[in-house]
Amino acid sequence: MRTAPPDTPEVESEEEEMRYIYCPECGRKLTEKEAGDDGAVPYCEGCGKYWFDSFSSCVIVMVVNGEGEIALLTQNYLSTEYKTFVSGFIKPGETAEETASVRFRRSSGSGLTGSNTAAPTGLGTGSS
Repeated sequence: MRTAPPDTPEVESEEEEMRYIYCPECGRKLTEKEAGDDGAVPYCEGCGKYWFDSFSSCVIVMVVNGEGEIALLTQNYLSTEYKTFVSGFIKPGETAEETASVRFRRSSGSGLTGSNTAAPTGLGTGSS
């Protein structure tokens, strides 16, 4: 059931980007709330949920150092219980490699170097 005013779109679209204006669950008008390195994100005060812009592609990056240690992040704005890989939506005009590098740098304070980066791997592409 649509709970937004009838003449108001629930989302704004720009190319492949979709930005929520009203909460898809309760229909309240969303506010902006800081969400870690994502900056201001649409947020529902009623449901207590972030509604991130929708994009068709994202990166999930497993960063492993020379000793075989894996970088896991705590993103307190999403969960204080769980840890996650470096991840993020690919913004229009950005490559997967650029997104991975930017997300890792923002999250860890250090950059990826050519000696420890690998080509992206897609699932279900039929390539090995």
